[in-house]
Amino acid sequence: MSKEHAGIIVKHLSTVLECKEFSFDDQNNIELTLDDDMGVIIHYSEEANALVVNMLIAPLLNEDSDILYEILCGNYMWGFTAGGNIGIDRESGLLSLHRLIEISDNASEEASMFEEVFVALVGAARYWRNYLEGVQEPSTSSDSLESIANMVRI
Repeated sequence: MSKEHAGIIVKHLSTVLECKEFSFDDQNNIELTLDDDMGVIIHYSEEANALVVNMLIAPLLNEDSDILYEILCGNYMWGFTAGGNIGIDRESGLLSLHRLIEISDNASEEASMFEEVFVALVGAARYWRNYLEGVQEPSTSSDSLESIANMVRI
């Protein structure tokens, strides 16, 4: 995949989200905000020839062992992370969900696949944000993520 190919994929995403066309900055990043409070960085990695999506979910203000336990359980085997990994950004203290998405040379097929992965990541990020805010109870079934993976608001 080239940066041009990656550009086609994120252009498709901006069309789906009905917002201005995304373009990479000098560091190969696109930054946006979801739900007015969740930051997203989409990075094109030339070394990995892939797109990396990083969702900055919410501050982890309470380092309660029950919360950390639920986060680790959700991260186990990608159960509540839509195939990504969840962690804590050391500098900001934000809970972060990220996923590296390798992409082949078929831009039209890959754009639809990337859209599906992105929406699933948004659903997982919303689940964890709601859990940290006390709105969502921890679940033992990954089926609950499907109900919160609705369309994305920018």
